Amino acid sequence: MRIPDSVLMTYLAFGAMAVIMLIGAAAASKNRTRTLSLEERLSTRYSKETFDIKQREEESGLVKNIKKQIKQAGLDVPVSTYILVAVVSAIIIFAVVYYLVESLPAALVFAIAGAFVPSAILEMLRQRRMEQLDSMFSKALKRMSASLRSNSTLLQAVEDASMSEGVPRLMREELGLVVVEYRAEGDLPAAFFHMHERTGLEDVRAVALATEIAQGQGTNLADVFTSFVKTIQEREEMVADARATLSSTRSSVTIMSAMPFVFSGFLKLTQPDYFDAAYAWQGGLGRYLILLLYVIDVVGFIYLRHRCNIRL
Repeated sequence: MRIPDSVLMTYLAFGAMAVIMLIGAAAASKNRTRTLSLEERLSTRYSKETFDIKQREEESGLVKNIKKQIKQAGLDVPVSTYILVAVVSAIIIFAVVYYLVESLPAALVFAIAGAFVPSAILEMLRQRRMEQLDSMFSKALKRMSASLRSNSTLLQAVEDASMSEGVPRLMREELGLVVVEYRAEGDLPAAFFHMHERTGLEDVRAVALATEIAQGQGTNLADVFTSFVKTIQEREEMVADARATLSSTRSSVTIMSAMPFVFSGFLKLTQPDYFDAAYAWQGGLGRYLILLLYVIDVVGFIYLRHRCNIRL
């Protein structure tokens, strides 16, 4: 079954319009406001976080999950933009698959799968940001531990880390938000738990639990934070060694998985009727056999890349 060129051009036109809408939505979402101080920005962000928490019960599980992923990926885009990207991705993949195999059912199936591409990209960005924050958090803990050893209170230690130039800006903002939330709510462990929800870092959750225990039992947090720093640094060294070992494997997996699609696209462009005999084999069964090979290639790529991801 072949879609007429006019219909295919209509699909591509819809895809182009969706891209234009996406660019327009991104441009319209930019806020041109006056320059705010760090404390004002953190207070505004805290107010937004509080509002989001109050609205959770009214949102569906899917919307909450998407918002959580976007937040932990460090992006500031509405769910509507995410959905628009998913639609654009589905349209583009539909056009590409139909061009390669000339099968409407197969193109529709791949288009449905293509709608989940933004989710995979979002998860990749989320993991990358968590890795960056993980390293930053160890520096913040080291600074907090030094402050506690100089007889500072825990709140003073957090404030010191949020203003220290030795702590990266992104982590300073997160710690500054913890301070602002503590001043508004008066619950420091809860502020760390909310930081865990925003960043997804399990180390932050452990610090929140340690803080909660320390408030009840008088535990020496300076020693606890020092132990956390040592554990995080050892884990980072192990992950770095493992990734260095697997770096060539990851590159090989990517290149080998892309080759079938690159060569197929090249042949379709240079010799449009090259696959006609293969498509017509056994009354059209060859078309779906080639599609099955594409599917195996994609599934193998996802599986092998997942096996190469190191997370301790």
